[in-house]
Amino acid sequence: MAKGHEAKHQLYDAASGKFFVRNGEWTRDQSQASSFSDVSALVQLCLRYGLKDAQLLIRTPGGRRIRVPICA
Repeated sequence: MAKGHEAKHQLYDAASGKFFVRNGEWTRDQSQASSFSDVSALVQLCLRYGLKDAQLLIRTPGGRRIRVPICA
């Protein structure tokens, strides 16, 4: 992808319906959620917080949203 048009990733907890903000904090407001460009950082968060039902939420530059199980 061209610079400036990268997909944004967020961590979504399917069990609670909340999005990761920072430092173990969560919100139901997706606009307040932290965005990541590095998927490996999200995997590390899953391991750090022992998440079981977390999903990788991918937002493409075209606005498409894709959820993929990332921690099981």
